[in-house]
Amino acid sequence: MIMSLSRFRLFRTEGNTLGLAPPLTVAGDIICVIHSCPFPVVLRRLATHYQYIGSCFVLGLMDGETAEIVANGKADVQEFVVE
Repeated sequence: MIMSLSRFRLFRTEGNTLGLAPPLTVAGDIICVIHSCPFPVVLRRLATHYQYIGSCFVLGLMDGETAEIVANGKADVQEFVVE
């Protein structure tokens, strides 16, 4: 199977993790792992809520590693209002 990557842009997090995100992703957007969602998503903070930008691929977050990251104190659980 051949997949075009023109619908994604390469990014690197502050922690030097690599990933692929939607083309409208900009610096300052956040990567979230939402409970029961099969893939991470990109959210953008607006004045009173967050905007969903799209799904993404992040090395180290695709196979349930998030629970261990939170348990080790490297990330925390937050609640988001997405509109």
